[in-house]
Amino acid sequence: MTSRKWLGVLAAAGTAATALGASFTWTGGHGSNWTDCGSWSYTGLPSSCYPSTKSDDVTIPVRQGGGGWTIDLVNIDQVDDITIFESVDFGPVSGTPTLKCDTLTIEASNAEEIILTFDGATISG
Repeated sequence: MTSRKWLGVLAAAGTAATALGASFTWTGGHGSNWTDCGSWSYTGLPSSCYPSTKSDDVTIPVRQGGGGWTIDLVNIDQVDDITIFESVDFGPVSGTPTLKCDTLTIEASNAEEIILTFDGATISG
């Protein structure tokens, strides 16, 4: 196989891998920015270090020690699924950002109340 054919095979493999997306879990502290790479752990093949494509899944876990999360949003065109297990105060980094998702699941653990606050930010599907 010539080098040109190998490059085509590698490019096709890279495109297929990127389309798989990733599963992201929020790890950031209060006031953390959605686009802060240190605020996420992930598995899979993400196109970015934070959830930003419609093949990415997002989990907001229970916060150790309680108290809920504060997450500052930017405009995200589309992520796949968002699952929230803890109270979250969504605020803007600037302006009035929108985070779009296919599915939003809110699941309380131990029958606790979950409060979502949208302070200048929007989640839409």
